[in-house]
Formats: sequence, structure tokens, C-alpha cells
Amino acid sequence: MDAARHDPVKYRETFEVLRVISNNVANGTLIVPILAGNIFETGKISDEQTKRARLCLMNTLSCGHFLVGADLRRHIEICDVLAREFGAIVPDREIDWFITRKFWEATSVLSLDLSEGIHQLTELCPEMMFFSYMCDLPSDTRSAAYAEYEAGAQNLLFEIQKRRAKAHSQSLSMRRKILSVQLWMDAQDAFWKAIDRLKIPSERFKEASSTVMKNLIRDVPSLFVERELSLCIEAEETTLNSHDLVDMQFFTGAIAYMDIVVAEKGFVNRAMQCKLDEKFNTRMISNLHDLPAVLNEVDE
Repeated sequence: MDAARHDPVKYRETFEVLRVISNNVANGTLIVPILAGNIFETGKISDEQTKRARLCLMNTLSCGHFLVGADLRRHIEICDVLAREFGAIVPDREIDWFITRKFWEATSVLSLDLSEGIHQLTELCPEMMFFSYMCDLPSDTRSAAYAEYEAGAQNLLFEIQKRRAKAHSQSLSMRRKILSVQLWMDAQDAFWKAIDRLKIPSERFKEASSTVMKNLIRDVPSLFVERELSLCIEAEETTLNSHDLVDMQFFTGAIAYMDIVVAEKGFVNRAMQCKLDEKFNTRMISNLHDLPAVLNEVDE
């Protein structure tokens, strides 16, 4: 899209897609949120002019909207499921709570000690504050955040490769049970944080933990998508790299909350193989040029 914006004649088809997206955004019929992966991939661009051009495009299309990051999103999802299980009261929130104007909520890695003044400025102009963070913050501070994000992807890659080595000797049902338990164990801190927030007695939770575990993995969108995509990837013979896992982290949020997802063909095929598009009623495409037609279908 960067190239199409600067040379609309050469990249006419892509420029037309950009025009359609921009018109829908301007009309208020479309939100194109920035995701954590977008932030870190853009932050790694070494050429300052290229990075600034990319940020301008991201701000123009997103209008300062961000998808809430995985940690906060998972916490809220878990609270919802536990509240249903135990009849607890969930604090009121907006129906579109998963969209934020605060760029640091897009990922817990951007855990910044921000002043009240910064918060107020962000409320007024989220695009400007995001641009400033990406361009003006010392590079070593940003690099540390990017390194932590990459490390998370590398750890996930290691776990999938380790399970892949055993996949051929286990049934899909067994692998699903094993991975469910693993996800349950990995999310213990999030579970107990939610239990504390909802004021659910710990003994009551322990008594029902086996039943609750099944429901949590099935009903918490982030955990369900991660489990199903992981099972699909583990059964493949393709070589994986950390970039693939960045895509998967993007998918765990986008599929459950977006009406339309545009992604690489491999992950679109995996998601559709797992029937995630059907479960979350999400249109998935791998060719950006198909987007105008899909937008027309959604409008109808």
C-alpha cells in the first residue's frame, strides 16, 4: 500500500483498494485497527523515511484505533467465562471494548510509565502520540520492547516444534487434550487474577476446576484459536520461523473480533481448515484486491 500511495498509476489496482478503504473509514462504516504485530514490524524498519511513511499510512487508515493486546484481551475473556460459571458480576464496559485509542494497550510489552498529561493528549490525538512514540522515543527503549516481543514468538515456536516431534504418535483427540492442559497451566496467573477481580472464593474455584478448565479453553476466544491453530501447524511438515508465530498471535485476536481478516494464504487456509471463520462468523481473504467486493457483501 505504501508503494500504491506514492505511485497510483503503477499500482492502480492496489491504489483503488486503498481508495475504497479510505472512503469507508471516512464514512464511519469501517474501522481498520492497528495490531501489535503491525507496531513491531513497523518499528523494525531501519530507514527512517520509510518508517515514517508507513506510520502515516497506518494512522490514516486506523484513525488512532488499536486492537487491545493479547494479555488484557485474554484477561477480559477469562473474566467473562468465569462470571458465567460462578454467577459473578462483571464490571460494565463498552460493546467494542476490544478497540482502544491508547496505543500502549495494543501490547503489554509497551508497559510505559505515562504521565496524566500523556493520557490526556492521547485522548485528544491518539495518532499524534503513537507517531511520536514510534519516532521520538530512544531507539534502545523501543528495541528492548521489540526484543521481548520476538522472544515471545520464539518461545511459542519452540513449544510447537517440541510438540510436533510427538504429533505423529498421538491421535488428534489426545493432542487436543494435552494442549488444552498446557494452555490451562500457562494461563494460571491470568485465571487467578480474574478470580481475584471477580471475588470468587478460591476453594469454590478449585472444587469446579476440572469442569471450568474445559469451558475456559472452549469459550475463551484467544485460547481456543491458539489451540486449534497450533494443532493444525503441529500436524504439518512445513518449516516454521518466528514470523509465522507473529502471524498466529495476530490471528488469535483478529479472528474472534474482526468482521473481515486479510492475511497470508497459509494462515487463512489453516484457519478455514479449523473452521474458525465459521465459529466466529469472520470473512477471511488472502488477496487484498478482493477486499472491495467483500466490503460490498458485508454492507448488504
